[in-house]
Amino acid sequence: MTIIDFHTHIGDIINGFDVVVDPSGKPFKLFEFLYQKMGFQSPLPGTEPKWMRIPLAIEVQLRSAWGTQTRLLESIGQNEISAAVVHPIEPKSDTAKIFNDAKAHKNLFVFASVDPKSSQRINKLREYMAMGCRGLKLHPIIQRTSPEDIAYFEIIEEYQKYGKPVLFHTGKFDYYIPRTRSTEYGRVELFEKIISSFPKVNFVLGHTGLHTPGPAIVLAERYKNVYLETSFQSKKSLKSIFARVDHSHILFGSDWPCSFQAPHLKIMKKATAANPSLAERVFYRNAETLLGHQVI
Repeated sequence: MTIIDFHTHIGDIINGFDVVVDPSGKPFKLFEFLYQKMGFQSPLPGTEPKWMRIPLAIEVQLRSAWGTQTRLLESIGQNEISAAVVHPIEPKSDTAKIFNDAKAHKNLFVFASVDPKSSQRINKLREYMAMGCRGLKLHPIIQRTSPEDIAYFEIIEEYQKYGKPVLFHTGKFDYYIPRTRSTEYGRVELFEKIISSFPKVNFVLGHTGLHTPGPAIVLAERYKNVYLETSFQSKKSLKSIFARVDHSHILFGSDWPCSFQAPHLKIMKKATAANPSLAERVFYRNAETLLGHQVI
């Protein structure tokens, strides 16, 4: 079956360091890895004890710094994934560099990202879309900007003419040490204002709100321009999503390298095993529609 991973990254999206962690080794594995092994059913992430917050943040930072284009392509091949959507996050990573490096690979589709705090954000957006970016990625926590901030509204106001999707990170998560106030910007409830203000823009809620998928499901029920990307959702959570959300508005994703692709594939295949039509939609047809590109 064709499979499109709608949520991957290349380069250090968290700290922006131009360094490859352990260039010859394997990615760091600790609490986040155990969470994957348990099928994303552990209640700890998001409600973890205070002592766990720092090592969990360090693990995700190390994973991010480990994620190169070469390693993404290797993972795609090992997991028999047809294509991946790559999401820069400015100012931590450079859209133009990632786009130009990926041009030689027909199975990589790169989104644009612009820094909402930059005075050049609109000019950058125009530049990146002229290059051929397939969509737009915005991350309120890492970009330290509330989804209700006027800067995001200005960006979407300009962006809506392109007719391409926006993927917002959703869900609270502590990426940094010490903890930052921007963690709260992942709360799904904060996204309703911008979603309702631009009904012609398709918004993809990354991770379906992470550990609190309920509010994201409600927005997908309420607004026809809302799609859910399912990384970090358990089989039980996926079943709830399938029961309540239009099947044409659900997308498979992994958030590689912060999470591995194999466990997400395993869970999604089990959750859709009894419904081949649903599996086709979630794994690639819905992504092809949003991307405006047929993979096969």
